[in-house]
Amino acid sequence: MADENLGPDDLVTTLLGVVEDWITFSVPDYAREMVRMFVPYHWIQLLVSVDSFALFLWYLRHLGIFALFYAFANPIYASINDTEAIYSVGSLGVSFVMFCMTLYHFSDPAGVAMHTRDAVQYTFPALFFSIPTLLVVDGAMRITVGRTLIGSTRAVLNNVMLVVCCVCTQYSYCVSTNPGHKQGLSAFVGNGSRYCSALDEPRQLPVAILGTFALLAVWSAIFNRVFRHGILLILPIRRVERKQKADDPPAAGLGLVDPAGTAKEEAMKRLVEEPEKMSAWYSTNLVHTMGFMFVQFKIFLGRFDVRTMRAALAGVHKVEQAEPTRPFEGRSELWFDFVADTGDGFNSTYSIARSLAQPQLNVKVPSQVFGRLQQKMSSLWSKASGRFDGPRRSQSSSCFAQVAADDGDSSPALKRQSSGSFSPAASDSMGVAAEKNFGLPRGDLLLHGGDLAYPHPSLDVYESRLIRPYEAALAAPQGADSVEVASKSDAASSKLAAKSSAPLCWMIPGNHDWFDGLETFLHTICGRHWFGGWHLPQTNLYWALELPHRWFVLGFDLGLNDDLDDVQYSYFNHVIANLPSDANVISITHGPHWYVDSYYKKESGRMHKHLLTLLGPKLRLLLAGDIHHYSRYSAKIAQEGPELIISGGGGAFLHPTHLNVDVAGYTRAATFPSPAISRALAIRNPFQFRRRNWAFEILLGTFMVLMVLPALPLCGDAEAAFEAWSTASVLPTWAGLVWKCYVRILEETTLALAAQVGMALVMASFPEAQWGQDRRLCWGIPLGMSISLCTVGVACGLELALMALGADGHQGKRGAQAALPAILRNLPAPWTDIGVWALRSLLSFFDLPMHIYNSRAAVCAAGAEAPRSLVVLYEVLMLPYFWVLATPIATFILGTYLALSSLCGRHVDEAFSSLRIENFKNFLRLHIDSDGSLHIYAIGIGHVGRQWKEDPMWRREEDSGRAPAQRSAPSRWMPVDAVEPMLVDYIHLPVHRTEKKTLA
Repeated sequence: MADENLGPDDLVTTLLGVVEDWITFSVPDYAREMVRMFVPYHWIQLLVSVDSFALFLWYLRHLGIFALFYAFANPIYASINDTEAIYSVGSLGVSFVMFCMTLYHFSDPAGVAMHTRDAVQYTFPALFFSIPTLLVVDGAMRITVGRTLIGSTRAVLNNVMLVVCCVCTQYSYCVSTNPGHKQGLSAFVGNGSRYCSALDEPRQLPVAILGTFALLAVWSAIFNRVFRHGILLILPIRRVERKQKADDPPAAGLGLVDPAGTAKEEAMKRLVEEPEKMSAWYSTNLVHTMGFMFVQFKIFLGRFDVRTMRAALAGVHKVEQAEPTRPFEGRSELWFDFVADTGDGFNSTYSIARSLAQPQLNVKVPSQVFGRLQQKMSSLWSKASGRFDGPRRSQSSSCFAQVAADDGDSSPALKRQSSGSFSPAASDSMGVAAEKNFGLPRGDLLLHGGDLAYPHPSLDVYESRLIRPYEAALAAPQGADSVEVASKSDAASSKLAAKSSAPLCWMIPGNHDWFDGLETFLHTICGRHWFGGWHLPQTNLYWALELPHRWFVLGFDLGLNDDLDDVQYSYFNHVIANLPSDANVISITHGPHWYVDSYYKKESGRMHKHLLTLLGPKLRLLLAGDIHHYSRYSAKIAQEGPELIISGGGGAFLHPTHLNVDVAGYTRAATFPSPAISRALAIRNPFQFRRRNWAFEILLGTFMVLMVLPALPLCGDAEAAFEAWSTASVLPTWAGLVWKCYVRILEETTLALAAQVGMALVMASFPEAQWGQDRRLCWGIPLGMSISLCTVGVACGLELALMALGADGHQGKRGAQAALPAILRNLPAPWTDIGVWALRSLLSFFDLPMHIYNSRAAVCAAGAEAPRSLVVLYEVLMLPYFWVLATPIATFILGTYLALSSLCGRHVDEAFSSLRIENFKNFLRLHIDSDGSLHIYAIGIGHVGRQWKEDPMWRREEDSGRAPAQRSAPSRWMPVDAVEPMLVDYIHLPVHRTEKKTLA
């Protein structure tokens, strides 16, 4: 009969004892060890035993240490390319070695026996055995699941060091455990357990490592399920095998002949296998871009303006008297798109390109937008055409039904009618269904508002960041040559475009397209017939289009001076003078003058604004990009001015929307994303600035090294401060040493003083000029002082830490608490002696704190006569510790400044370009209906696709013989996780019929 006083632990121990006895008699010894390591009853024991709770606290303590280390030391948000991965791996590796040696030198806190020195010493044998063990596991994984643990340098470092850290933590717990408190199965952990014994036996250690890896794999799967990122880096073999190919064929680029299409196919696969990431503006890209701007502004602008030169070559009179182009003459209605600021990261650029290319785009409608849309629903969809001219008219409804089916909506709000129009679903469910989603047909015309690719124009940048993503979204029809030098007078490409139902495209250059004097823009846009599957009839940098129902689109090129040249002014003046009285005009510029002039407190575009004034009430809509978000400004008094829309979300980094720029006579009516989301994104800067801008950290860190290292070591001052430490608190001691360091920089160094003054000037001038001089100094001076104090303060803290290494009894305490691991004594001869020698040699080699201490002592002993080589040796040894401590603090300070200034309404570019946000992209889909009204649908994508796979429907239709624009699935790559375009704003502009007041 069971004892009534039997506690829960005793019951569990009794039951598990029965299981253990069965295992003892029924299972062989080796298999028994494996069962002991993996069967769930050990996990139950961990939950109910007091000693296991102690183990839990032990792991939690060490987990906190390593988590703080990783968060502080890791400089990369995600491995973006090989260069960034190398910096990440190198920084983490060096930081980890220094971190371990720091733990090795400093004693455990009073009353807390963590045995960190034992763990550090065990790192070397654990590393020696972990590498071959994980290679065996990697081979088994390659054969069974087709994945690998060593897919990249960072994966090797991450996986090996994770296993090693866990094994060493377990070892330190085993050392600290009193075996007298363990009995039976409760000895699963502790010195008396077989697991701990395995850590001391060379033949059993691989089994312990396998068990540790198995548990880590379980936790990694849980983390991957919850957070979509596991703690183990396990990559598909395909990426590894591809990187091992010796000579990949060259990518199909500009001007390269690839008859077999092999290179182009490889380039298309690389789009998703090695996607372009968002441009890093806090890097050499900024220096490169600034160099382009200097050349254009100071040398070419006003002397060799490309617009004037092209007009002269074509004949100024011919350009000035040109008439608007009528590409859709005879059409009763038209769907067309507007996008700007494309060509940045692949995920954001392709998400927009794919949305533009779909024959019907299913759009979700939030309730706040649906209310306005519902008022126009009846008249809108009874008149909307959305028809496909030519070959597209004969398409059946199956392709559109497939889109709805793919979206998972069994009752779409809009159904394709046999007449080629769209109509709402049954009236009793129209509201609910329309609020879920409805379909918008692809535009027959794409208007691009400039800034085609980032960070600066070149053939390679355009090809990799713009052209290939759009080709993957909608390819050119068979027979089209995407790199053929265009002769726009040749009607062959126009006939092919009409035959294949290809949409048309017109573009204007943005400020980034101007950085090379428009060379790349002219070559790829004005000098080609095709932009992906969009046909390019465009011959000039600026243009005028006449659309159905007397809607006119004027595409202005404002260059780098934000205004028109004389010939362009004459051209548009001629166009405006000949507009009919009932014309409706859409103006497209790259920069939104209403926003930029108000924010920067300046006046720009005098000639352009004069033309807008000449338009008077005919001007209905101003479209612009340049600012990478969506915002709409409406006149405070209805019908008193055109709608002002910024839609620069074609792929570039996000700009904030919480900066409510005042526009005279207008109120901001809509934004995407919301100001609340924008503020939440701004406050990420303190924590993500460093991890997204590693190259800037190198530049800033180099400058910080020059600011203080020439003044080190602080011989005499540091010793005196350390002696005073015993009678005073830490802060006054450290502050006094910092003051003495500043005095030494001022009196005894030249390089450090120059670097300090340079940093102060740069930081003082960093705030934007429109703040006013007083506010610039109020923000800039504290910023510069903070970075300077961080630099000197960290150096002085390291000097004090070095003094602790020379304290009496330090070396004796270190030796007493760090016994050699038992596994070295259990090695067979002569490996025992070799192992002990190797461990001591490695500890001596990696003992950077002692090397720094000894070199500093030598410099101070030599005084002013110290040879330069000895001083340089000390500074080189000191540099790693200074770097890994000072640069994270400095970048945190700079990120905090950017976050605060953004919340105060400043640094619209600097505060968000640092975050490189690829989400919250947008474009416009516009519709001129049969009545002449213009309907504007602002489409937003909250979260772009990040993983891509080939669309099986695209593969099936590839051999159908139909042109890409006539297919139901024209885009090759589809997102693994659904990308949901949403309607973020809707505007209805009725056709112009009465005179209105002019735009002020």
